[in-house]
Amino acid sequence: MSTDLADQRILILDDEADSLKLAHDILTLKGADVYCAANSDEFYRLWQSVSPSVAIVDLAMPKPDGWDVVAHVRAAPAGRQTHMIAMTAYCSENVVSQVFRAGFEALIAKPLRGVEMVEIIQQVLREA
Repeated sequence: MSTDLADQRILILDDEADSLKLAHDILTLKGADVYCAANSDEFYRLWQSVSPSVAIVDLAMPKPDGWDVVAHVRAAPAGRQTHMIAMTAYCSENVVSQVFRAGFEALIAKPLRGVEMVEIIQQVLREA
């Protein structure tokens, strides 16, 4: 088994169970410790308790959505210690520019592609 993401704690927030499971399975196979949240309350609880190195946040969710979540995390004293990556099926030039202005460091497009997702996470970690 490849351990491309060994020793990384990754927290995923997505209200779509299939996407959440797929991302979990891909990242677990790459050696990461993966935590999953289906809503923002679960996300905040896990974020505080596991201190993930990376958080992948779906943008299009019921309020509070991914935009609200990144604002909350970045406003917290420990918020700069977590690499924030947006995830969405609605990729456009406008969304991409908004993602970076909001405080995310990268964007993963849906439908999820395992190799691409892992490469984006590795790039964000390398640039840290």
